Amino acid sequence: MISSILMKDVASYRGEGVTFEGMDKVNLIFGSNGTGKTTISSFMKDYSGYLETGAAVDGRFTQCGVTWADDSRQKILVYNRQFKKENIGQSSIPGVFKMGKDAVDNAQEIENLEKILADKTTAADNLRTQASTLRSSVLPGGGIYKAYFEKAGEKIYNEATSHYDDTFKNIKRDYVKRLERIIDAYNRLTTVEVLSEEKLKEHISIANQATANPIPELKVVDISPLIEIEKDTIWSKAVVGSGDIDFAGFINDINLSDWVKKGMEKLPQTGDVCPFCQQHTITSSIIEKLNSYFDESYEKDIETIRRLTTTYERKAIAIIETIRTLEQCEYVDSQELDKMTDNLENLIRRNLTQMRQKIDFPSCKVDMEDCTPVLKDINGAISMANTKIVSRNNLIVQKRKIKSALPQRVLEFFVKKYEADIEAYVKEKETALIKAQTLDSELEKTNTEINDIDQKISDLRAQSSDSTAVVERINKVLIKHNYKSFHLENFDDSSYRIVRKNGEDASETLSEGEETLITFLYYLQLLEGSTVRGEDSGELIAVIDDPISSLDNNILTFISREIKDLMYKVGKDNMKLKQLIILTHNINFHKSLAKGPVYGSNTRGPQKAYYILEKSLGTENTIVRKLENSGEVESEYNEMWNLLKRAYSKLNRDNTEEENRDYKYTIQNTMRRIYETFFSNTCGMRDHEIANLFEHKSDLYKSADCRNLIEWLNEGSHSVSLSSYNDLPSDEIIKEYLAIFEEMFRVTGNIGQFKKLMG
Repeated sequence: MISSILMKDVASYRGEGVTFEGMDKVNLIFGSNGTGKTTISSFMKDYSGYLETGAAVDGRFTQCGVTWADDSRQKILVYNRQFKKENIGQSSIPGVFKMGKDAVDNAQEIENLEKILADKTTAADNLRTQASTLRSSVLPGGGIYKAYFEKAGEKIYNEATSHYDDTFKNIKRDYVKRLERIIDAYNRLTTVEVLSEEKLKEHISIANQATANPIPELKVVDISPLIEIEKDTIWSKAVVGSGDIDFAGFINDINLSDWVKKGMEKLPQTGDVCPFCQQHTITSSIIEKLNSYFDESYEKDIETIRRLTTTYERKAIAIIETIRTLEQCEYVDSQELDKMTDNLENLIRRNLTQMRQKIDFPSCKVDMEDCTPVLKDINGAISMANTKIVSRNNLIVQKRKIKSALPQRVLEFFVKKYEADIEAYVKEKETALIKAQTLDSELEKTNTEINDIDQKISDLRAQSSDSTAVVERINKVLIKHNYKSFHLENFDDSSYRIVRKNGEDASETLSEGEETLITFLYYLQLLEGSTVRGEDSGELIAVIDDPISSLDNNILTFISREIKDLMYKVGKDNMKLKQLIILTHNINFHKSLAKGPVYGSNTRGPQKAYYILEKSLGTENTIVRKLENSGEVESEYNEMWNLLKRAYSKLNRDNTEEENRDYKYTIQNTMRRIYETFFSNTCGMRDHEIANLFEHKSDLYKSADCRNLIEWLNEGSHSVSLSSYNDLPSDEIIKEYLAIFEEMFRVTGNIGQFKKLMG
């Protein structure tokens, strides 16, 4: 026996879904149209197929489930619209047989084939499960997926978004789509040029700038003035005095020019005393000869040396400062340029030392170091920086294009970074899918064998089919209820026809109610036996979904009695029917069944369970309430009328707007529920049928007024707005619609119902 049914993530059963807890032998489920009764019966039909054949449950019902009270699993037989569609209008009904002594000779062969079929089916299930497990392992949430790709995907996502937040724009919260984008980028790595880290940062910088402007290129360093000074011939020239005086040869031969010059600088301090020998040998004649030795030409050379030294130092300082400024540019390799600048600075410092030595010792020749090689390196670094600047400026021109492509560029960069991790997943995925394909081939072969065996069994059972028994039993039920509109006649061993009292074939003229009746009677026979001679259908659970829609009173009473008979049979030791689940939208039908007895209820306690389906306030989701007794369904209907009465009463009082707000929130919903319960569910009347009655039977209102009322009920009844009082209907509008609502009962001949319940 089923102890509970879970309905989740299908139709109106959203969120956490609903559970029918504590199910008993007889279970009555009441719900208005649209609350999900058909969804329940459809799931039970699908689940019954799974129990019988092992077929996969429909994808709609993957989150639904059934809990059994014990280890036993009874066959589930569902009566709903699908059952009716499958069995009405056919030329034959399969024969329904009870287990008996007359089992045919091929019963044993069928039994043997069914054992083989069971083994093959189990093998097929195992193959299908293994293949499905392998395929699931490489999908989001699967083992291989988690082990390889999920970790890489998270690293890529975190690093990519930390560099550029818009990398996964609009899909940050969609975990699966993020990983799909990563896989797509991986698959295209061989066809795209991945940006370098430096280039990527540049693109990001440009994209993030509100207004990006081109920057000027750096000027190369001109040290030609320094080179010109370094190459001056003065440095290699021995600057000495004139050779015209008589001791000039002596001074020059022993290289005393610089020594003598320094001595002359002391003469103003020593007078006629020689600064070298300290004797009074310095005469005016000597001084005159020395002055003649260090003539104008000598002084000019000395001045040249001093001037060039000063100029060299000044220009060198300016050049070094300029280069140091260039080091601040983001496109320059500042460390490398700093080293080059230090080299240049040291070279200049050495040259200046040589120059100052030349000033002190003019007769000495000095060698200047050429700064051209260092300059070449510096200007090379500047040229590289300018290349980057030009590239950057070109990018600025294409900023829009760069920004548009940047998310993909960033993704490609980090996918490339973690390419090895993704590659490991891809290899594992390929291996798993190859294995799954192998299993698929084995499964296909096994399914072919299953189909062949199944066909053999079907052929054997077809040989045993006969509709005589079912025709006889259905006719007996029709006679029992004094139903004379039609009866069944055998056409041949496996066919029947539906015949009117006058002998005419009724198959083409059956009303909807008659179609329901004949298919339901056939369903009752299935609850008693099997469609195959020699086969025991085993213990059964019956699920019956609203069998009384569009029925006249005679047929409704007919079917109600038969269901009550089933209720009493449930649980009897000699009966195969072990549980009954009935779904209905009709209050009167529900009330009638609630009074029906259950076998053993006097001695074994309660044997019935009651449930009501409702739409959650403010949503379209279905909720379920388990009721203590059946009277709660009827009392709920009466309570709806009480709410309407209280609202009507407030309309005729001198209340404040604040006092009237509470009932205005719910009055439309209350009126709609009464409308659906009474007219749609109980009377079986449709909107257009009621509206047409206004045209012929109402002196106060037209059909348009009726349609406006129905539209108003539907518009404002499914949700409650708590945000704005301005949306609430006025008292005048409510009074008008209440009057039309009363007229609706009058034109349909149910004014007594209205007056009784409105007091």
